[in-house]
Amino acid sequence: MLRLAAIATALMLSVPAWAQELRGVALVIGESKYETLSELINPNQDARDIDDLLNDLGFEVERVLDADAEELREAIEEFIEDAEDADVALVYYSGHGIEVAGENYLVPVDATFDTPEAAGNALVPVAPMLEALAKVVPVTIALLDACRSDPFPVGTVIKLPDSDAPITITAIEPGLAPLRGPTPAARPDLPPESLGTVIGFAAEPGQPALDGPAGENSPYAAALLKHLSAGGFSFGDVMTMVTEEVYLKTRAQQLPWTNSSLRRVLTFAAPEQQDADTTAIEGERRKLLLTIAGTPDETRKYVEALAGQEDVPLDALYGMLNVLGVKPDTAGGDLEQQLKAGAERLKELIADKDDSVKADPELERLSKLAEQAESEGAIALALQYRDQASAHADDLLNEKLDEADKLRQDMIDIAQTYADNAATAVLNYDHIHAADLYGKAALAVMDWDKAKALDYTIKQGDALTDHGTLQIDNDALNQALAIYAKALEMAPRETAPRDWAKLQGRIGQTKQGLGARLGDVAIMQASIEAFDQALSVQTRETTPRDWAAGQNNLGNVLYSLGYRTGDQATLQRSIDAFDQALLVYTPEAEPIRWATVLSNRGAAKMALADAVYAATDMIQVEALKRGDPNAENLPEVIAARDQAVVILSEVVTSMDAALLVRSKADNPLDWSMMQHTRASVLADRGKLTNSPDDFALAIAAYRDVLSVYDKERTPVQWTTGATNLAGTLRQYAVLTKDLASLDEAADLLEQSIALTPRDLSPLDWALMYTKLGSVLSDRLAIDGSAATADASLAAYTTAEEVTTPEAEPADWERLQLYKVQVLFAIGVPSMDRARLQQAYDLATASKAKLEELNAPAAGFFDQMIPTLEEILAVLPE
Repeated sequence: MLRLAAIATALMLSVPAWAQELRGVALVIGESKYETLSELINPNQDARDIDDLLNDLGFEVERVLDADAEELREAIEEFIEDAEDADVALVYYSGHGIEVAGENYLVPVDATFDTPEAAGNALVPVAPMLEALAKVVPVTIALLDACRSDPFPVGTVIKLPDSDAPITITAIEPGLAPLRGPTPAARPDLPPESLGTVIGFAAEPGQPALDGPAGENSPYAAALLKHLSAGGFSFGDVMTMVTEEVYLKTRAQQLPWTNSSLRRVLTFAAPEQQDADTTAIEGERRKLLLTIAGTPDETRKYVEALAGQEDVPLDALYGMLNVLGVKPDTAGGDLEQQLKAGAERLKELIADKDDSVKADPELERLSKLAEQAESEGAIALALQYRDQASAHADDLLNEKLDEADKLRQDMIDIAQTYADNAATAVLNYDHIHAADLYGKAALAVMDWDKAKALDYTIKQGDALTDHGTLQIDNDALNQALAIYAKALEMAPRETAPRDWAKLQGRIGQTKQGLGARLGDVAIMQASIEAFDQALSVQTRETTPRDWAAGQNNLGNVLYSLGYRTGDQATLQRSIDAFDQALLVYTPEAEPIRWATVLSNRGAAKMALADAVYAATDMIQVEALKRGDPNAENLPEVIAARDQAVVILSEVVTSMDAALLVRSKADNPLDWSMMQHTRASVLADRGKLTNSPDDFALAIAAYRDVLSVYDKERTPVQWTTGATNLAGTLRQYAVLTKDLASLDEAADLLEQSIALTPRDLSPLDWALMYTKLGSVLSDRLAIDGSAATADASLAAYTTAEEVTTPEAEPADWERLQLYKVQVLFAIGVPSMDRARLQQAYDLATASKAKLEELNAPAAGFFDQMIPTLEEILAVLPE
């Protein structure tokens, strides 16, 4: 609805008290599809959109699209007639326009310049239309969105109607010429009701106007559509907004021009807005536009240059400058510096813009409103929206923190449920299931409780280590090492030294077991390095109990390495480490740990005793080579044996003391470990002293050990106890000639072989076959059975699948000797030439193989071969 308001001026006419509803008529013209001139893309769309807007504002609209000259003139004439009883007449034209001889003309779609007369007759002059409207309607508004390009080329000759001389178009300045409407006070021929004319051009006189991208409105039409309905503003302010809107959106390439002779304030009542936020943003935009209108040219030049330099939008820059305290009407001083700072800040804001959609609808709504306000240069309003968004974010944060607290507790409870299940699985020896559950527990709390996540991860590795140790599963041990490595990333030495050291200890333990099983000295050395790393943090002064545990772990791996290599220095280092641990683990303060370390120390001392006596092996071999039948009683051999017996006796005493502290009822697994050590020491002492009593005590102790272990749940421990019991039964049978003991030993070894996968523990598997062959060899000495001999030979031959001359020349040499001895033992009593020839061939081939490999030989065959040659020489072929 139109509303015309009176203002207090000297020229004020008599009108109703304040305001009245008025009738407005409009003629909307869009010329796009030119027949001979360049076609324009957007005028028709512009005309349709302006038509819709004017209808919404209460105008009675006549729309004309792609009119030829006759249709255009006719539409104008009819419009002038219709405007006679109107209060406001508005003409909007979008299409080609031209200035000829200082006059402006509209160009219909059939305009042609084939002849000067045709060109002149096609043009529709603007001034007569405005003159006619001024005589019949109080207010005339003409909005000319023309001059997008000059339709006629230079040199075109135009002969206007009622003109004697044709006009040649020379170097044309683009755009229309300035045009002023009739001024009522200076025109007595105009009716007294005439209040003036407003003429709006899309561009300044002599400057081109832009058509805009295809499918969009021209910049001028877009600005009209945006601001023509602004309520509460005079029409002059509205046209100022339109001017500055075009200026901003074209980045100062186009500046509309308006001429007004109105003697009253004309306002358009705004249609209802969609919502308060849209109204607020539009209002702030319009205030900014009116402020920019007062900007001096010098300031505009600064802003325009800086916008181009920093590639930021003009409108946002003007708004940003206001927030930064730079007034657009300020010139000189430090303006340039302030402008640059503002532009740089604005550029950063644009670069940092995040286009992602926020999950919360209210945050998304407020963020979009803030972005819209920023794009309109309403920076202060944008800040209000941002503040509202932050206030809502505060509420959300509190809500989410409450939810997070609950979620955190839920995740901790879930993890604890998994962990409790895992602990029960461990009690059932289901370590793989336990490892899976601990892994789930760690994952559940990874983002909520780092300490618990680390604890569960370590326990996951522990479960895999236990499974790998108990079930002879090397893959599980390697998986455990990978889990420990993951845990190390969660507990770096710099920030969590104690946890880091604890993990190094576990890595050392796992590598110790893997290295011992594979006979891999390099892995065992890596285990020692891991324990040394742990002890670099776990000192006796700072963490005595952790330090003692680390010393115990180090002692264990040194024992494993020394046991395999027979190196006395390594074994002594192992004993020293256990002694260090016992400085903290006393029977009074830590009776259980004291007993465990004492047991470990006993095993190391036993290995040292074996190494001490084994050091005389070559002395005895050399004596035998010399034909000395008393090699076992040489002084140095007796001294070594006595030293070993003293060591072993000290260990028996310490183990008896340990077993008094730790009973079977307290912890059967730990008790069985100590009992196993005691049994091994007794068997070792019995071997050195040929004592049936020591062997009997050892056998009883081993039987107690096997009463604790189970072949299915603890196969490794059961196998270790069974093979040691078998060896002790064999030694006992040698002294007592007890076939039942040998048969039991053979059965135990066969069961152990069945539980020992060759691919996972090849050395242990081969050693068990070697021991089985020796048990059967001892039985052969008693029963003289060919079947027993063949079974013994078969066991030794199977062991050769792993114990090859290239890999283990010394052990392979012993195997060949054992086989030769079996063939000799079965062949001599019956003078079986075939068996003895087989023994001779095997002995000579074995010696030749060792010489071929240049391997050190113990000389087992040097006496055996001549003896066999003598026997074969007297036997018939």
